[in-house]
Amino acid sequence: MSNAIDTFIYEGITRYKKANEVYHTFRRELQNKLQLIIKTRDDWGDIVPDLDSIKSTTYWPEYPLINARVQCEWHGEQIIIMIALNWYDSGDDLPLLALWIEKGRKYWPSQESFAWSEDFTFEKSQLRYKPNPDSYVLEDEFDKIFNEFLNFTSKY
Repeated sequence: MSNAIDTFIYEGITRYKKANEVYHTFRRELQNKLQLIIKTRDDWGDIVPDLDSIKSTTYWPEYPLINARVQCEWHGEQIIIMIALNWYDSGDDLPLLALWIEKGRKYWPSQESFAWSEDFTFEKSQLRYKPNPDSYVLEDEFDKIFNEFLNFTSKY
């Protein structure tokens, strides 16, 4: 091995424990924040969330995405709505904000053809929004994506 690789490995060995603690604390606190965003949302339109069902799921580290999900009832059907910070598809260091229907995929085709506002896209079965990096207040930014999603649900 080269000296550069040996140095890199040594640095990693001596810093791994702390880096791992920081990673897990960051993930846990962001999951808590996303869950709180769902829990404290007042306007759900005609969607009825089960606020006791809110939780987060963990993806593998190679797919950097932190989420929260809530079971809901919409038009008499059970759906699951997911919100997430998605670094995997963002193209830079700041994540995309995403919202999608996890359970209730039959609604995806109508979302693909829906006329979303110009700041939003629907890609890979997700409503996506890239906030202004200078005003990255998660509560405000997720409020925008929820409102856009409710614009869709009100017309369905």
